[in-house]
Amino acid sequence: MEMEETLGNIGRNNLPGLISEECVLLDIEARDAEEALNLGCEILVKTGAVTKEYCELIINSFHKNGPYFVIAPHFALSHARNEGNCVKKVAISFLRLSKPVYFGHPDNDPVDLIITLATPDDKSHIGTMAELSEILMDEESWDILEKGTLKEVLNLLTKRK
Repeated sequence: MEMEETLGNIGRNNLPGLISEECVLLDIEARDAEEALNLGCEILVKTGAVTKEYCELIINSFHKNGPYFVIAPHFALSHARNEGNCVKKVAISFLRLSKPVYFGHPDNDPVDLIITLATPDDKSHIGTMAELSEILMDEESWDILEKGTLKEVLNLLTKRK
């Protein structure tokens, strides 16, 4: 039954249904990594997907564990475990900084692209992660994330095959 639930969630929480114009900020300024993380998370607070406590969990995790979510050159996938039921639904935000900031990662700094992922459990984001991986591994898609207009970025994130 557990595997069936996991597979069922892959189709239900796909990327196109999770991102809208209000969840994308392009070419904004952040003084440092902490401010960038807060900006990405605040988007999700405004949409009602998470509470302010989720932002605190992300920042605390960053301070405690370091830049573990800087997973590729110039890219961070910020997230935290849902403690205290502060995540209401699967949600993502996309943030592109006007100037990259340093997270302290030895290989992938500085970072200018940040996706903040919120998930209420350990399974419901699997489909979203698969779609994000597809985008991040494609050079043309990466180029759009780095340099595209709001319309191009939204189209990329919402019009998946």
